[in-house]
Amino acid sequence: MCCSLHPAYSVRMNRYARSLMAAIALLTVAAAPDSFTVDELDVLEAEKRAAEAQLAALESAGAIVSSDLSTLETQLISAAMEARRREEQAATAERRLIDLRTRLTSARIDLISD
Repeated sequence: MCCSLHPAYSVRMNRYARSLMAAIALLTVAAAPDSFTVDELDVLEAEKRAAEAQLAALESAGAIVSSDLSTLETQLISAAMEARRREEQAATAERRLIDLRTRLTSARIDLISD
């Protein structure tokens, strides 16, 4: 998952990007007269650049989210491993305690019987 987007976010971003590009295409086609003035072309080009900048920002945000998700996943795995290690230490300590109690009881019995 290190270099890919979270699937749900990727789907939303792709839908948004497709919608944005479709809207630009519709605006261009719907508003496309037989001829354009230079000013009209400049306005359309500015809208296109703005849409492309917005798409680039979304892609950048998606990369950041992907990186954050990857980091979080790594931290969760590390925390789970640490918890397991501590559980194993606790189980080992508990076995030692049981062994010590058994040895203490045996030593008391041996002391009384002597």
